[in-house]
Amino acid sequence: MNVFPEEQSDFYKLFSENSNNLLIYLDSDENILAINKAARDKVYYIDEQDAIGRKFSDVFAIDRSTSVVIESLNSGQEVHGLERLVNIKGNLVYLIIDTKIIFTGNGLIQGLVCILRDITDRKIEEQKLVTLEKQAVSGLLAAGIAHEIRNPLTAAIGFIQLLQQNSIDEQKQKQYLEYVLNELKSISKLVSDFMRLSTPTETNKQKISITQLLNETIDFMQGQAILSNVVIERCIFCENIMATVDSDQLKQVFINFIRNAIEASNKDNATILISLDQLDKAVTITIEDNGIGISAENIGKIYDPFFTTKKEGTGIGLTGVSQIIRNHNGTINVDSIEGEGTKFVITLSSEE
Repeated sequence: MNVFPEEQSDFYKLFSENSNNLLIYLDSDENILAINKAARDKVYYIDEQDAIGRKFSDVFAIDRSTSVVIESLNSGQEVHGLERLVNIKGNLVYLIIDTKIIFTGNGLIQGLVCILRDITDRKIEEQKLVTLEKQAVSGLLAAGIAHEIRNPLTAAIGFIQLLQQNSIDEQKQKQYLEYVLNELKSISKLVSDFMRLSTPTETNKQKISITQLLNETIDFMQGQAILSNVVIERCIFCENIMATVDSDQLKQVFINFIRNAIEASNKDNATILISLDQLDKAVTITIEDNGIGISAENIGKIYDPFFTTKKEGTGIGLTGVSQIIRNHNGTINVDSIEGEGTKFVITLSSEE
């Protein structure tokens, strides 16, 4: 018996036994009218006759996907490109689910064609790539921390060796001990920064005024700006923008960007323009300077761990900043021209 009406012959072609997709045809009562070979194989080579006439959820007991297909049938709303990790008789399988509603000539729901595309192999390969990427980042972090620790450690060892000489007078001893202490403090700070970067930090989010937080941070950074002959101009478009954020972490982000902008200034008329605006549910904070800019070669590396162009930088700052913004489900965009300046745009949700 042909379960497909003559006018639905195109759907009958979908059930070609050569298709790699899982294809199931249901009637309006959720009963299976037809399944193709790929669908039968996916459920342990179930016999076609054993499936025909049975409820879809009885044969394909596959977690939430069962309800998705049934809801589509009952509501008449088609599903397109829905990706799900499902359990088919004990096997975890990644599927992309599509449904096509079949109507009668009177506009009533006659049934549904369910197309399940198995993308498990692709997902496994993607996970392998992610694992390799994580391993590469771990190697980069290890190499970076070793490199950054080696310099102050070598200096400290050198001064300790000098202190072992009996001919060193008391004044020199105090001076060398101070050098050793400063180098050890540098190592301690580096390790603390690294631990803060590598360990997920819990966010304490509360609804606050972003406007007030940004103004307070600008006031806090004014002293450093004045000493560096940099003028900070603010352009606040909204009086009181509210958002749910971790105020301490977000203040750290603002300080980092403003400090970088101050340090990047090398002109007599050095200016930093900081603006705050809200459009619909998005809050944007823009920090723009007219400093040295970032080269095209380096702009793609600025968030990499331990990448820095500063003589005394560790390269951890922007890496930590990007992690904080990700924890707030926000984004950072950068636009820079070497020799002309840099603009960072932070976007956050006011509903977070």
